[in-house]
Amino acid sequence: KKVAMIVDEWGTWYAVEPGTHPRFLYQQNTMRDAIVAALTLDIFNNHADRVRMA
Repeated sequence: KKVAMIVDEWGTWYAVEPGTHPRFLYQQNTMRDAIVAALTLDIFNNHADRVRMA
């Protein structure tokens, strides 16, 4: 039986910015983050036969 792949938490996270509370889940998004997201979604699309949930 084939096992499906489920991907969770695939975004980028960086160290806490100085002056911000470390428990706040806020980060300023950049063009680099957009490119990483686009590449990741493209990989998911190219392997759609194996990825069941992302």
